[in-house]
Amino acid sequence: MFTDVIVMMKLFSFVHVNGHMRRIIQTVQIAKEVHIDGHGFYRQFIGDMIITDDDLKIIIDNSDIPTKLISLKHYFYFICCPTLCYQMNYPRNKRIRKMFILKRLCELFLVAIVFL
Repeated sequence: MFTDVIVMMKLFSFVHVNGHMRRIIQTVQIAKEVHIDGHGFYRQFIGDMIITDDDLKIIIDNSDIPTKLISLKHYFYFICCPTLCYQMNYPRNKRIRKMFILKRLCELFLVAIVFL
């Protein structure tokens, strides 16, 4: 039952953020049709919609091909991420932190031993 609740919360987050993103994409496309350009103008044109500058740049660059921004690939990646809040881009390290993984594995084994 917990898994169902988690999947539903993730689905709600994904749908909510992508609905918000679709409105922003439509706004950017309208502004491009009117031949208005500039990051500051997009920020004003979007108005009260909350979005980071990094996400706005990604949307402006890819607004001609919305399927690059919203796809099932993104949803399946999000399902595997250990978070309930969907984002367009997740912070990642360039390398794998072996000590971090080793510590988490030790914690997992210790908890498993305690509960057995």
